[in-house]
Amino acid sequence: MYNYLPDTDEFANNRTKLLSWLYIAIFALAISGFYSILIVLLRSPGIQTIMPFKSFFSSSLVIHVNMSVLIFMLSIATIWLSFEVKNKYLSFITALLAFFGMMLMAISPFIKHTPILNNYVPVIENMPFFIGLFLFFTGIFLSSITVCNRFIFKPNITGQKAISYSVAILLVSAFFSLFITRSKLLTLVHHNYSKHEFYELMFWGFGHILQFVYFAVYLGFVYKIISLIKDSPKNDLALGLISIINALLPVIAIYNQINTDDYINGYTEHMKYYGGVPFVLLVIYLSIYYKKVMDIKPLYRLGLILSMLLFGAGGIIALYISGTDVTIPAHYHGSTVGITIGLMCFIYMIFIEYFNMEQSKGMKWQLITYTIGQAIHITGLAWSGGYGALRKNHGEILSVKLKISMGFMGAGGLIAIISGLTFIIIVLKCFYKINKFK
Repeated sequence: MYNYLPDTDEFANNRTKLLSWLYIAIFALAISGFYSILIVLLRSPGIQTIMPFKSFFSSSLVIHVNMSVLIFMLSIATIWLSFEVKNKYLSFITALLAFFGMMLMAISPFIKHTPILNNYVPVIENMPFFIGLFLFFTGIFLSSITVCNRFIFKPNITGQKAISYSVAILLVSAFFSLFITRSKLLTLVHHNYSKHEFYELMFWGFGHILQFVYFAVYLGFVYKIISLIKDSPKNDLALGLISIINALLPVIAIYNQINTDDYINGYTEHMKYYGGVPFVLLVIYLSIYYKKVMDIKPLYRLGLILSMLLFGAGGIIALYISGTDVTIPAHYHGSTVGITIGLMCFIYMIFIEYFNMEQSKGMKWQLITYTIGQAIHITGLAWSGGYGALRKNHGEILSVKLKISMGFMGAGGLIAIISGLTFIIIVLKCFYKINKFK
């Protein structure tokens, strides 16, 4: 029987676990920042002609995407899992596997390779990348399956545990989907898929379910900042239920995956009809408790508003997708970056509330400039998509209007990169202060 209990603050009781996964997340962003600089230089007219390692554009894009989205967000997700992993040796091993996996992926472009720009989890075809990805996934999977085990055999639920359990259920579902797809692809070798088609198929369902994982972590951010309000609304059950609904929705897609051959379209239709359900429920919840939500600390309120605006913008852009152009990553960027802004604010909140750091003005302005930069970048992506710019190609002959829109996109990207690096600097200063006063 499942008992819904009063909440306890696991963040305050597990600071070592909290910091270990935060280190991995921030390290991933730092690596992503390095590769994003290469991307900007290799995509800038004039500069790209004098840059060495021109073939690094695709490789840099692969590592940038994986570090800034996959590694960063799953590391933050595992913070929620780590509280339910009670064995300290297992906690250490999972974090160590994830860290070494991340580092192997980071160095893989410097070893002979072939970059494959498929969706969700683009890959570099060499041993360091695949071993690194396997190690990272192993660390995440071990944490997820341990938490699912606790959910089954020790089912006491609080608002905070509901977030942890939903993240675990979603991650196990994602890995199950990946296993099914990989098994099916091995039986279809006679189809002679291209490398791009093979990895696109392999990671399509997995990446689709990861979108629900990322939103589950975002719900955790909302839960934590609202729980800090004095006389906060009785949000445990409401947000807990939203997180569980979010966790169960992908089950429909996995059922269809097992029972139909229309794999790609099935997941696309699933996202079309169910992807926005948790977000709508969250908007309704925040609308009901609007006055209380306005009592959140200004920095946290700013992060919440900016993140929801960008997430919503990504959803609106999705309505205008047609063909294979950069409108697709504009939608994906909007939704994913909206969550990233929320998680940046979440990290600030951790340092302020649990490590007694003072809020700096830089935190507020970093969130604002990052949002502005990403909004400009996304607008440029959507605009150039309207002109039919092909995705991920940096060497095409472009029209004047298209060059203007892509310049708009590049300017926004540059602002976002600078702001992202500012975020890393602020966080590293916080880490330094923690270590200094231990």
